[in-house]
Amino acid sequence: IPLAEDTIDQQLWQMLMDKRALASDLIDPEAEASSKKALADTI
Repeated sequence: IPLAEDTIDQQLWQMLMDKRALASDLIDPEAEASSKKALADTI
């Protein structure tokens, strides 16, 4: 199901992806920069 831009569904999906990126940072510290960029893009 495609998500429309700037909808609650897309925002929730983005938060889920950011959470997954953050969780992977705890396992792989080298991914920290990319998740910080994703978080900055979201905010």
